[in-house]
Amino acid sequence: MVAYFCLEYAFDDNPDFYRGGLGVLSGDLLLQAEKDNFPLVALGLYYSHSSEFNLVRDSDHEIVKIPVEVGDHVVAVQAWAKSFGQNQLLLLDSNLPENSPEDRKICQLLYDPDKLTMLKQQLILCIGGVRLLRQLGIPVDVYHLNEGHTAMVLLELGRENQELYRRTVATKHTIFFGAGLHLTPGELSAGLSLFLKKYGMDFAAFFKLGEHSKHPGLFSTTNFLLRHVNRACGVSKSHVFYEKKSHSESRLIPITNGVFTPRWQIPDLPKNPWPVHLRQKKYLLDKVREKTGHELANDKLTIVWSRRLVKYKRPELLFNNLDQLSRIVNDSLRPVQFIIAGLTNYLNPDESDILNVLDRVIQHPDLSGKVVFWPDYDITLAKIFTSGADVLLNTPMTGLEACGTSGMKAGLNGVLSFSVSDGWYAEVNLPDFGWVLPEEGINTEIYRLISEQIAPLYYQRDASGTPVEWVVRMEKTIQLVENNFTSERMLKDYREKLYSY
Repeated sequence: MVAYFCLEYAFDDNPDFYRGGLGVLSGDLLLQAEKDNFPLVALGLYYSHSSEFNLVRDSDHEIVKIPVEVGDHVVAVQAWAKSFGQNQLLLLDSNLPENSPEDRKICQLLYDPDKLTMLKQQLILCIGGVRLLRQLGIPVDVYHLNEGHTAMVLLELGRENQELYRRTVATKHTIFFGAGLHLTPGELSAGLSLFLKKYGMDFAAFFKLGEHSKHPGLFSTTNFLLRHVNRACGVSKSHVFYEKKSHSESRLIPITNGVFTPRWQIPDLPKNPWPVHLRQKKYLLDKVREKTGHELANDKLTIVWSRRLVKYKRPELLFNNLDQLSRIVNDSLRPVQFIIAGLTNYLNPDESDILNVLDRVIQHPDLSGKVVFWPDYDITLAKIFTSGADVLLNTPMTGLEACGTSGMKAGLNGVLSFSVSDGWYAEVNLPDFGWVLPEEGINTEIYRLISEQIAPLYYQRDASGTPVEWVVRMEKTIQLVENNFTSERMLKDYREKLYSY
């Protein structure tokens, strides 16, 4: 039995339970484990009410409650369960009447901006999760910990027996410094004072276990995690390469992410790609019209950029030269239309700047109605975009896209990629399936490749109006992802490279 710890799960469109790719990946893994009859129990936090979950009760039908030391007192925690075949997703929360009003709110917000609250969340998930498994009598062979957010599982296991560390593995999902918590001694003590005192653990000694090697005086949950688990992986070969370039001591091995085919692929598309694609494209453009009021043409090349609107993903790259962009969208023979979709944090200045750029572009007289912005993104929309686009545009700063599973989802549906060579794209010969966006001269190459290579291939048709060479690339792309980048292959790699010991 694998106990899988993660702060976010995308099991439906409820945005309270996930933020982005990590949540979608964990949801895909749950579905794959169910399909494969692989024993797995997943643990997370219950951020808001969902009718899909039931309170966990004991044999006497009493609510199961778990005590967790948080700060200088004990917080009572309950759990909610959702079944995936024989497996379960267990989500914990502290909204119990015996807790103080402040403690009842600990689990209300995913990635709470208050650092101490976030530490409390992680203590509830990690300490409470391990204790819940014990209380329910669920035997665990391997603890799979995702990101530094789940590092405190090691604290609870080590309290019992540090030999249990050999049954722990981890996945690091991003290269960013801020991926886990970075805590001063005072901040860490504020969350762990009672726990460490109660179990006779020396604070200074514990702090050293996770002290950041490049930032002394800060406890890094990610450092603590990666130093003490038995094995750890990154989420693509490129991710591990850049990790080791930044951290020479890194022990990460590459296990490239994958996507759950039944969740993302249009069932009849592989057998009849072009007609089914046209149907899905029409559906996408109908939805765009309903959402934005803009009528995009079914017969025009449609390029989609859809993901979180964050700085490192460079959504504004397409707009660095509006004259060039105008020539492309207004080309009389080979016109191109663009859909930009994503969520952003309006309180983040960098992300607000991105929105300001988008606002200027969609109101530009030469671009209005040809470049449209959809200010939203969830699982349902992701399915629409990754099955209805002609081309998926991917523009992250090279070295910062750990994997990029959106391209895999699109690839399952024959959507061609136009991407920098990063994440999983660096593992394939992309020119056979799409187009590489080079970093050198990227501000001009993005326009040249669209106008000189992508658009001409799309508009090259046979007598029946079918873009034969385009469809050949679609078929190759479908086969590539089906054979190499599914959650079935990912779980197989987990079992062989992480879970065996």
